[in-house]
Amino acid sequence: MFIDRSGDYTFKLCSDDGSRLKINELAVIDNWGLHGMRCMDETRFWSAGWHDLYLEHFENEGGAMISF
Repeated sequence: MFIDRSGDYTFKLCSDDGSRLKINELAVIDNWGLHGMRCMDETRFWSAGWHDLYLEHFENEGGAMISF
């Protein structure tokens, strides 16, 4: 992902079951486990420029949902 300006940015991740967000190999949101739809968010400072973004999700059974 590319960030135009350095500053605080909030990322929100919702999923049924587990999900994880890493940026530049740094764990930002860990919403892992067996659960219904659950949202987590995190605000952090990010410098301007390119950053590696990694989003992971798994579904055990039942409803499948992820929102980033």
